[in-house]
Amino acid sequence: MQQLASLLDRAISCKGSSRLFELQGGHFLQWGRRCRFNGLVIDGDVLVLDYKRFTSFRVKVANLPTLRAEIRCYRPLTELFDRDYRSTYFTLNQDNPYAIWNMLLAMRSNARPRELTQFPPLYYPKDASKQRADIDNMRERSRAGDLFFTFDRQSGLARLIRAWDRGMWSHCGMVGHEGKLYEMATSGAVESDFSRLYSPSLDVGLYRVREEFSQYDPKAAIDYWKKCVALGTGYGWYGAIRKALQKKFGIPFRRGPDDVTPADLVYGNQYTLICFA
Repeated sequence: MQQLASLLDRAISCKGSSRLFELQGGHFLQWGRRCRFNGLVIDGDVLVLDYKRFTSFRVKVANLPTLRAEIRCYRPLTELFDRDYRSTYFTLNQDNPYAIWNMLLAMRSNARPRELTQFPPLYYPKDASKQRADIDNMRERSRAGDLFFTFDRQSGLARLIRAWDRGMWSHCGMVGHEGKLYEMATSGAVESDFSRLYSPSLDVGLYRVREEFSQYDPKAAIDYWKKCVALGTGYGWYGAIRKALQKKFGIPFRRGPDDVTPADLVYGNQYTLICFA
């Protein structure tokens, strides 16, 4: 959070302090340190991210002066994401708060992506029969080299990972040939299939790299996962806790790899959401 604020302060000119001036300064972005509520201007609305709870809500611009809570508002530069793109993007993901956070991250990035990663709704009702049908459809649409992300609604560990990582997903793996799934668990690398995802407590998203497969060959990645499965290697509980402490508190560790988290992959904006269950 402090790093993001510092980068914004260095890269973007800021003027004024009142909410109305912030909204009217069309080409200025303002960032409030330790501000719980941060908003993106979407036409006549402000789409607000509650950073503490990671939820979202909309407020009419005209109603902002009546709110007791301080809301820092941003209007993205037109050459970054135009009005139509912002409106469509948040309509498709139903104002997912992690999509708001993704756009804020993209706004402060020097290498601005041409397109933002899409997110499914944060919550959607489902049952066992629908989950099975959706996962079977996901299997049919998947390709070797795709990534699948999951979040277990009944898992306390998944909720902790979501809170630490500031991402929608708590786990990810790769799709191999013939519907095989390769993933790294705390117990080690495992190979399974899509039937493992039938549980209705699992939210699942299938993502595909935006480059064409002629430029992106998944064979090397799949071979690496197969090797890990054969060796039985995994990141273990120490690696998971170490990464959580790094992300949450910035605690440095002299030993151990700098593992990539599910949020790092999604916020890289290199993948397209194919479907979800």
